Amino acid sequence: MSGGVITNAKGDRHLVYIPFRYSFLLMPNETIVPMIQQFASILFL
Repeated sequence: MSGGVITNAKGDRHLVYIPFRYSFLLMPNETIVPMIQQFASILFL
């Protein structure tokens, strides 16, 4: 999973993204995918 969002123009966004990114490692894949979709919609909508 890449950290592309970290380079977003809003520099404070990575402070939220990094903990989410590492919390994904503790979750089963069937949980990760919908959470990524939800989190991405929060970032980009």
